[in-house]
Amino acid sequence: IAPEGYEPKVKSSLYQIREASRLKEDAAAAIEDKDWGEAAYLLRVALMKDSVDPTLYRMVVTNSMSQASLKPSDIRDVTLRTEKLLALTQNDSSDLDLVISFLDQQGLNEHAIYTLLTNENLAPNQVKRLLELLFESGKYASFLQVKDQYSGQLQSAFPGLNAYELTISALNKDSFEQAADDIASIKSIASDSSSKGVLARNLLLRLYRHFERSKDYEEAFKIVKKNKEDQPVQHSTY
Repeated sequence: IAPEGYEPKVKSSLYQIREASRLKEDAAAAIEDKDWGEAAYLLRVALMKDSVDPTLYRMVVTNSMSQASLKPSDIRDVTLRTEKLLALTQNDSSDLDLVISFLDQQGLNEHAIYTLLTNENLAPNQVKRLLELLFESGKYASFLQVKDQYSGQLQSAFPGLNAYELTISALNKDSFEQAADDIASIKSIASDSSSKGVLARNLLLRLYRHFERSKDYEEAFKIVKKNKEDQPVQHSTY
């Protein structure tokens, strides 16, 4: 029996549900033993018998995230399972967090953006992640639109928001000189020792790269590297 509001409605016999329950227990034991492959197999079979049990879908996702790597076909399969999970639970907030964690782990940024944008009532941490993804994807207009939509929720959840806004403002300027005020403000934030300062220091690198300021980039990168805040892409640029 499918939850109310879920379409299409799928009927499972009592025998199938019992079989699925047994398989679920076996899969849980396999996960406990870190036998990810066996757990994946048991969960696939369980879902063939009971395709509307949200717990089975959650187990599929968490089991997949425990594995060192997934084949492309497995990634596609689990991604489809995440969509069915959210449909079943009507975008339950904790399930959405789980799904986004999986998509982040697999680097499926565009899919994560789509998933978050199609949800109307995001929690503050989910809005924060959506804004980060939009920024990294260069979707600045969408970033500003989402920021305005959820402005009342973001102050405590996203202390680095101002640094992102200043960076977008600078990137929209035609020259480094025109962006000087924005960059000066970001430098001020970068002097902070908190996570906000870490973000600002990395955003400065992005701006120096954008405006082709090699000496400024070199100096800023030395600080980032010294603080062990550097990222692989910054090394290739440097």
